[in-house]
Amino acid sequence: MESVKKCSRCRGKRLDETEFELFKYSTCSKCRNKRKIVKQFPALDQQSVEFHTNTFHKFNNYLEILKTNKNTDLSNVKFMESVNDDEFPIYTIMDINQQTNPNEFYSDISKKLIKRYIDPISLVTGYKFPIRDYHKGGIKTKKVSLMFICCQDKTKQRKSRSKQHKRVSNKLKIYNCFSKVNLNYDLLIGGITITYTHKCHANNTVDYDDHSDHSNLRSELHTQIRSDPATHPNDDDLKDPRELDHFNDSIQSIAAAAVENKFINIDDRLINH
Repeated sequence: MESVKKCSRCRGKRLDETEFELFKYSTCSKCRNKRKIVKQFPALDQQSVEFHTNTFHKFNNYLEILKTNKNTDLSNVKFMESVNDDEFPIYTIMDINQQTNPNEFYSDISKKLIKRYIDPISLVTGYKFPIRDYHKGGIKTKKVSLMFICCQDKTKQRKSRSKQHKRVSNKLKIYNCFSKVNLNYDLLIGGITITYTHKCHANNTVDYDDHSDHSNLRSELHTQIRSDPATHPNDDDLKDPRELDHFNDSIQSIAAAAVENKFINIDDRLINH
């Protein structure tokens, strides 16, 4: 079996290079790119050099570049690291196969991955990335693969079934942001890979702690409830929107659902309250 060539500088395996590159260069493409940057910008330190490449190996540096997504489109920005700690230990196939509840095992790992990696990404970018796709396990390769999309991505939205639903869900504006965040974790070697693609846009999430927003929402609900005389035969009961304070619990749930871009029916949630 032919041995895998390694980079003479970083000693990393050169698995993704062509035969010509392996023959011509003794270093890997990453080291060659860094060397080019150092020649162009001699004053740059090692951390600054990493910012000029598209792959990062320190999560704090990765977050710094993702911060720029507020004003700059980012495409295929990658993070890679190896982990082996109390939260993400190196597993053997036997360790994994002996799990009494595999679904719970993989679910727990996925939640930890989201907490460690995706939550900080959402925090620095200001965008929310719900899960779009999820794969786990594998007979030979034990991996967890998660795909996330921006909650304001137009191409990922469900079609609203009525104008009633649309009015609430539009509190969260949508954009053609072509988002995709892939997170892969190899349990056998502790390899973490994240790939981030997202076009920048305004983060137009409604702040439901703003009293003016609450008042507007109460006014809309007040109008709808009054439009149904069978529900409230005494029309004087609901003349003033401020009198809807006893509906706060339902309003809060609607607000939360709107922010998460869930489509709901106001009549069902409040008229039958």
